[in-house]
Amino acid sequence: FKWLKAKLTQVPAHPEDGKPQSLARGLYEAIPSSKEADFLANNYSVIGVHYNVLTPADAEYILKIDPEIKFTHYLATVGTSKAHFPEDWYIYKLNGDPENQLNASHPYLLNPTHPDVRQHIVDTALLYKSQGFNGVMMDEMLMVAGFKPSFEGINPATNIIFTPDDFRQGQLDNLIAVRQAWPDAFIACNSVGNGKKYFDRQPFEFAEHADALVAEGYRGRLEAPLTTYMSEGEWVKNVQMSYNLAARECGLAAHCEFHVDVLTNPTLKESYDKYLYTTYLMGWQSSDLSAFSIVTQTEKEPPTKIIHTFHDYYRYQFGTPLEDFRIYSRNPSVFIRKFTKATVFTNPTPTFSQPISLPKKCRTLDNEVVDTLTLAPH
Repeated sequence: FKWLKAKLTQVPAHPEDGKPQSLARGLYEAIPSSKEADFLANNYSVIGVHYNVLTPADAEYILKIDPEIKFTHYLATVGTSKAHFPEDWYIYKLNGDPENQLNASHPYLLNPTHPDVRQHIVDTALLYKSQGFNGVMMDEMLMVAGFKPSFEGINPATNIIFTPDDFRQGQLDNLIAVRQAWPDAFIACNSVGNGKKYFDRQPFEFAEHADALVAEGYRGRLEAPLTTYMSEGEWVKNVQMSYNLAARECGLAAHCEFHVDVLTNPTLKESYDKYLYTTYLMGWQSSDLSAFSIVTQTEKEPPTKIIHTFHDYYRYQFGTPLEDFRIYSRNPSVFIRKFTKATVFTNPTPTFSQPISLPKKCRTLDNEVVDTLTLAPH
């Protein structure tokens, strides 16, 4: 976002490409109007393109506004909707049927450890390079939650069902191969499964080779029932991951997803939006490559994505962090982080509202001057 991009232009350059940047996933379902193109150009440093969302004319228009913007192309690594590859490229179940566990919209799943599949992924990335893109968003990469119990895909190298570790290693090797073939690419990697599980299988080996990791379903997917929210302990571990990635010069793209019928109360929805954003700020580093995005989707198959509200406070310039996130001394269930221009509070407890007293009068995101706050549970 604009304030993030403005801050990133003031921090040390990334060693690989000479300039700092932030990542944003493309969420536009139609070719943007000039107004939307202006918005993209003025608020993002990297724009993810999914198939024909942006035309060459759109990209040219955006680059005239900001010549430093990079465009990445979506790359489905192992999920495919067509059976047009050699038969030995696919993963098969015990009964000989193709396995499609990772993506319900893709009836076939390629073997990430197959050398020809790896070369195909590299060739696809280089094709996008030849078309003028600056990098790729590699989907289906980080095995963070494990396969579902019904997964029956056989690993030809072992003749037993693929383990999450084997799948993860194959995708890591594919990432390394793309990096070696395209050293200056901006590479983002998306997760397999729920971003809530990142803290269980922290993806640091991917962070050594990617510019940013996309936590799809960051903070957990918002699906009914709402009891799927994180515990306070899980929340702390997940925020800490942002620091661990930043230490490896890798950003975290916090991609939050709502189902449209989960939070229908506008007040609760507004509260949860603030919770998501302040949680993201608890882990944001002034020298990392991170970004924040929210999308709302329906329960349809495939789900219809709805552009989420863009709040004014996304544009606020909070400045640079003065400290890491920590427990607030006046309420041990609340976390605090001070920036040069703001102080951020978050209540990650899933059950109870938390009242806090402030050391001085402050202006809230709603433009109210207060010396106390009550933070809703999440």
